Amino acid sequence: MFELNRVVTPLRILLVLAFAFLLLLPVMSPQGDTMDDVQRSPEAEHLLWPMLVVAELVVLCFQVVNVCTWKLLTMVEEVI
Repeated sequence: MFELNRVVTPLRILLVLAFAFLLLLPVMSPQGDTMDDVQRSPEAEHLLWPMLVVAELVVLCFQVVNVCTWKLLTMVEEVI
């Protein structure tokens, strides 16, 4: 059991840090970049907004993977 905790605890810390980063990422970077790009080239606006939506969905997918990994770690701890 002790050996399992040596592995699971650092993984959980890493997952918490990754999730915190993934929560801040959509708030800080893509919207500002998209607004700046739209101001620079308004003729490409119809391409930039769908790219922003795709970027947000990719971040959401990583958050789902993060939560699923957390649940798997919990299941491993319960079994052992």
